[in-house]
Amino acid sequence: IQTTDLNTYAIYTDDSINIQNLQDSVVTMEVISLENEVVPIEVVQISRPVKTGRQIAKPIRYDLVVLLINYADDRSTPYSINQVTNTILNDSNNESIAGFMKVSSYGRSSLKGDVFGWYSSSFNKGKICEIGGQTLILNEIMSQADNEIDFSKYNHLMIVSSSNTGCPSSASGFPKTYNTNDGQVKLSIGQISSASLLGLGTDLHEFGHQIGLLHANGLECGSLTIGGNCQSINYRDSFETMGYTYGKGDFNSFNKEKLGWLINREIRNVVSPGIFTLTPLETPSGIKMLKIPAGNLVYSIEYRRPNTINKKTSELFGTNIFDGAIVHSNLKNLNLGYDSQLLDNSPHASDTSFQDFADSSLKLNQKFQDPANNIEIKVLALSESNLTVCINQIGYC
Repeated sequence: IQTTDLNTYAIYTDDSINIQNLQDSVVTMEVISLENEVVPIEVVQISRPVKTGRQIAKPIRYDLVVLLINYADDRSTPYSINQVTNTILNDSNNESIAGFMKVSSYGRSSLKGDVFGWYSSSFNKGKICEIGGQTLILNEIMSQADNEIDFSKYNHLMIVSSSNTGCPSSASGFPKTYNTNDGQVKLSIGQISSASLLGLGTDLHEFGHQIGLLHANGLECGSLTIGGNCQSINYRDSFETMGYTYGKGDFNSFNKEKLGWLINREIRNVVSPGIFTLTPLETPSGIKMLKIPAGNLVYSIEYRRPNTINKKTSELFGTNIFDGAIVHSNLKNLNLGYDSQLLDNSPHASDTSFQDFADSSLKLNQKFQDPANNIEIKVLALSESNLTVCINQIGYC
């Protein structure tokens, strides 16, 4: 088994836990760890491999069931099942979650599923905001739907409320166990606090959490890009959906690698100085990610263009924000829910706005320097089809 931080472990299990059919799946495991060996206590399948002919990269399939819910104090049904299906599951619609995933993964992942509803809760809509309220409402609705839905067909569930419940949307990538007419099932849960948010980025952001992604933050170091007194600012990766939700920008390269959407030949581990060329992150060929070890961290470099799934971001912040190298680090705090940082190569002291982080790319002939690790990055050339950088010790680019 390979973990998201690319460590590999030998796995041992007895007949009580069957792992024979999980090859090429994404899973969450609770384990006992013994050096480079693990013994699983519980295994939860997050995504299912698609059975295909010979391919370089095996597609990943996500199965989602969407439940539309209204409440005792709001019996509205603002959208039809067909409208919600088009917004979430129609992969021919690039604005949908399924369409985004198809494009972002270069066709290596697919989102399939169904929409059901409207179901009526006996609670007022504010109940979902209370501690334990979501569980009460979900259990009630799943009981209503159980005769209609085979929940064992899915590994993700999203509930959509008819109107604003008064609390934020939320989701978790760690599945919960439910007893249904079709047996015990394990589902990751996402909840969208108002149907009016569908298609605006919130549903995509929350589904990103359901498939295992954390927040994409920005690193604020005052007037510096790196060093000094830095802090992680929540959501401030203005280029991507797990940061600035409403930009609906492409997932960053760390997140694509985590999901298995980037394959080895598209990632270059920089182990010695040199000149390197990237192709745009949105296109289906070439090197997409440079990884540079920096002490206990890793820097990544990617290149984007203001088209396809970055179109909305460029409309909000301007097309020139993509004219350069985008640099991230994998500084993480799992307790606070983040594991990537956008580095601001045009820092403005005391400004932590989305607009400030939107101009973070390293421009032509500009240098990024990390004195602590003696790393220098310089953009040498860029065009619509590629970007070339020098990576070396400070003073050598």
